Amino acid sequence: MSRITDTHIPGSILLILFLFFFSVYLLTSSGHNPSLDAELRYQLTKSIVEKGTLTVPDDIGIPGVDSRFYSFYGLGQSLLAIPLFIISKPITWLLNTPPDYAGEFMFCILNTLLVSLMCVLLFKLLIDMRYSYMVSLLTTFVFGLSTPVWFYAKYPSDNVTIAFFILLSFFLAYRRKFFLSSLCLGFAIITREYAVLFVPFILIFLIHLRSENWKRHVFGFVLGIIPFLAVVCFYNYYRYGNAFQNASMPFPYGVGAVTWSDGTSPWTNFIPYGLYGFFLSPGKGIIFYSPIILLSIIGFFYLMKDNKLIFSVSMTVITLYIIVLSAHRAWAGGMFGFGPRFLIPIFIFFMIPLASYLKKFFYSKGKLIFLLLFSLGIAVQIGGISVNPQRYVYKISLLTEKKKDVDVINSFRYFPIAGQFINLKETLNNIKRKDDFNIKRGYYTNYKELLRYQATINLPWFWWIFTYYVNMPRIVTFIVIILLLSLAIFSLVKLLRYPDRKRVD
Repeated sequence: MSRITDTHIPGSILLILFLFFFSVYLLTSSGHNPSLDAELRYQLTKSIVEKGTLTVPDDIGIPGVDSRFYSFYGLGQSLLAIPLFIISKPITWLLNTPPDYAGEFMFCILNTLLVSLMCVLLFKLLIDMRYSYMVSLLTTFVFGLSTPVWFYAKYPSDNVTIAFFILLSFFLAYRRKFFLSSLCLGFAIITREYAVLFVPFILIFLIHLRSENWKRHVFGFVLGIIPFLAVVCFYNYYRYGNAFQNASMPFPYGVGAVTWSDGTSPWTNFIPYGLYGFFLSPGKGIIFYSPIILLSIIGFFYLMKDNKLIFSVSMTVITLYIIVLSAHRAWAGGMFGFGPRFLIPIFIFFMIPLASYLKKFFYSKGKLIFLLLFSLGIAVQIGGISVNPQRYVYKISLLTEKKKDVDVINSFRYFPIAGQFINLKETLNNIKRKDDFNIKRGYYTNYKELLRYQATINLPWFWWIFTYYVNMPRIVTFIVIILLLSLAIFSLVKLLRYPDRKRVD
């Protein structure tokens, strides 16, 4: 692997790229925590800042060894959100919004920032790999707009935190900065412990460099990751009195990594069944939620010719990660979210072979099929971001009370993508009667009441819709929307008209 040299892309282009995605994501943000999982991580951030403790409210946490209540997730996302939570305090005072409204909004913006930065990192990584400007830009547009990454830029899932630090770790490892790479991987691990599954990609780089001070690189890698493993052990001991007991490896079911709370092992799923679920099931199949992945699969053959090292890394990470998760009975993560949320950390490894496909075919016979699948993917994501997916979950739960989640996930009768567009039509009609809904949560006792009264379930899922229910001046909302639209259009035009792009191509 040759050393990376400076590229032709100026920092201004990277900034414009960031501003484009940030403005799009912020414009389509939800601005609130839609699930108990997100609320847990937000409340942990709040407790750290306001109380200096690691506890959470009794009604949402799990009891620890000291009879206090704790989040069953890792520390990563909650720690990362601390600066944004602090910023929310003056916003609450300036706009006179209800308690926690600005705090939750800023907590959601964390993923908006991280996914925007991921798009910039991917673009820069592809440029460093000597893909052309347009191939790198198109691949980045695919990643940011035609995969469920767009949805999770507005949904405060900690899988985005993991994905960001995995990509940053990969980027740094490619540049031979193994100590910094291990620090990033370590932060992913304190977010959720199953991020250790990404250790092999750094090991592959180290093996490749076995004749170039590889012992020093191994030492730097180990030195960087050990403190984070110690943090995981400390946090487990603090909560449960046992450094090796946790509640989130790989999913928050039960209280241990090996067994669930009922004493059974979660690692008994039939692996081919999990593989089918991740790729082809109507509820979670990556092919349906990001059709462009079909071209990525083809692109692997060309990536093998372009860059054998990156091909080996990508294939190893994808294969190991998906097979391990397929062996877990909770591979689907329930019906919540949009698409295969546990695959978000590996979407980046599907994008590099896509760049190899575009390099080979975009300027010839492969252009039409690319544009078709790209557009189809964008349409799917628009359905996902426009309506709170919990509306789908609640409606389906009322129809299938006795069915297991996996039975629903594997049935085309309850196809979530189609359900999102049906729900979009219903929520657009509901705008006419906004006064019938309430933005307060935790007030309703069952799904029927939620589907009748809850504003965040029954209206289009954008923050600027919900400002109707708070004290934010409408002129402020209008100005922000116009500014974000203008910034997105301006940035897109600048990116497509970059004067030196032919020289880079």
